[in-house]
Amino acid sequence: MPHDTSFLIWRLQAGVLVVIIFCLSQLFAAPPEPTADLATVVAQVAAQVDRQGDRFDFMFKHDDWELSMSAVLSVDGKSLWLMSWLDELPREAALVPRNALLRLLATNDAMGNGKFFAYIPNNRRFVLQRSVPNEGIDEKKLASLLKDLAETGVETEPVWCVEKW
Repeated sequence: MPHDTSFLIWRLQAGVLVVIIFCLSQLFAAPPEPTADLATVVAQVAAQVDRQGDRFDFMFKHDDWELSMSAVLSVDGKSLWLMSWLDELPREAALVPRNALLRLLATNDAMGNGKFFAYIPNNRRFVLQRSVPNEGIDEKKLASLLKDLAETGVETEPVWCVEKW
């Protein structure tokens, strides 16, 4: 009987060791593969790409809309930021109706999926943005993300279109 007990203890110790090795391998495993070359992937979904430093600007066609969009990696390379450039705002801030800004903020809360409106002061434009993990971004995934962003832009046009204020 003592022989059987020592064998069981040995098997239990071996099992615990396997679990520990597995857990350590997961802990120190390589992170998911980031997008290898954003320029190449963007060129696969857009006919013409204009590189502005780390940012890639391009036109994206969705239904009857031709949308100006950009893609840029975060500084640490872990996130991909997608932007759909919207209307330019009036030169004078006083000409921007307060109710329009409140509707924009309320819409931010309702969109979901990490999409939100932002203001870019350098060129006085609103953008519709989305940040996604920079993991496995290929042509199909990027096209799907851009289509989703474009659909949201089209659906929310009454909120951001300056002419409709």
